[in-house]
Amino acid sequence: MVSEGKLSGRQRRKNTSLQGKIFKLWEAYESGELSVNGLLRKCRKATPRTRSATTNKLLPSPRVVSNVIHKAGEAMEKESNLSYMIMQMGQFLSHDFIMTKSFTNDDETPLECCGDDKECSECFPISIPAGDTMNTTCLSFARSKSVFDCDGIRQQLNGQSSYLDLSCLYGTDEDAANELRLFKGGELNVSSTNNLPPDMDDSTCELEGSYDEAYNYCPMSGDPRVNENAGLSAFHTLLHRAHNIFARGLAFVNPHWKDEELFQNARKILVGIWQKIVYGDYLPLIVGEQAMKSHNINISPDGYKETYNVNTDATVTNEGGIAFRFGHSNIHRMMVLQDQDYKLSMTPEPLQLSYFKCKWYHAFNGRGHEDVLRWTADAACPRSDRLLEPSVQQTLFEDGRGISSDLAALNIQSHPF
Repeated sequence: MVSEGKLSGRQRRKNTSLQGKIFKLWEAYESGELSVNGLLRKCRKATPRTRSATTNKLLPSPRVVSNVIHKAGEAMEKESNLSYMIMQMGQFLSHDFIMTKSFTNDDETPLECCGDDKECSECFPISIPAGDTMNTTCLSFARSKSVFDCDGIRQQLNGQSSYLDLSCLYGTDEDAANELRLFKGGELNVSSTNNLPPDMDDSTCELEGSYDEAYNYCPMSGDPRVNENAGLSAFHTLLHRAHNIFARGLAFVNPHWKDEELFQNARKILVGIWQKIVYGDYLPLIVGEQAMKSHNINISPDGYKETYNVNTDATVTNEGGIAFRFGHSNIHRMMVLQDQDYKLSMTPEPLQLSYFKCKWYHAFNGRGHEDVLRWTADAACPRSDRLLEPSVQQTLFEDGRGISSDLAALNIQSHPF
């Protein structure tokens, strides 16, 4: 980034012009002339590229590319020395520093880019070729919410803080955090079975059967994606419980501390442990010890490192967000639970049957999520390669009509380089 004082005359004039446009748009928003989505739509430049940069021919459908390049075979290839926990850890980690929100209608309902909203400038639907196994000819796709920078380049907005601060557990703002807090003893709210508290709006999952405050509700955490799969919900629960354990321990040795002091210190301890796990245990397995050392992000064997720089821009780059999607090839095709003896406690079922469902989280009197984590830590991880399992490449978020999506195609459409 270049400081204002180092800009050339031409750059300064361009910057002033852009700032003027932004101020005018903001005034229109504050006066009620523009909605939030209207403001964001105005703050964009260019449309996504649909033609080859070298031949000018139309680019193929992302679904075609996905089927040729990313479709997995009958047998699932596995890593020889990594458990499935590496994927679950990676998913939770990515949710801690990235959340890309798509454009919606002004009432926050999704854009129907294959239907009523297909003419919307923020729609970029994916065509499905004839003869494809998908039960549709079009996948709805809304572009990411964005604004333009000082160079007039469209930049995506991040709904998370960009820091490894467990914002996906505690929430990204005070209102979200307060909804999760017990405000007693520094603890977070829990259910009657010591699990994640219920989302009273049932907005984060699809309930099957009647609501039950102990064994059938949508678990709530600091991120709306918490119930995307049972493994993710279980990982949230693991850290949620850890916070309360630390809060109770701090209260025992510091009986004079009030709720706020207990909460903030328990949070600080948990975030510190989380960062240690990421940099000390997870990343070395992903990028290797040599890369950790060469980039000076390895952890000292004792003491601490004086490498923090308050002037460093911690914003997640688009390239960083794209690169982290390597973990999509690690997603399993099945959902399995194992009991305390590491024996199957359910008949394995395709992963797509549990997207945004909570039945396995609450199974076995509220202990199902523990069985999920036990299997996650014991099972071999699908291989890190270019192949995505059917659970995400063929049947992602499959609905009752048999219409699903394709994670590889969505990735390609998001970044059509």
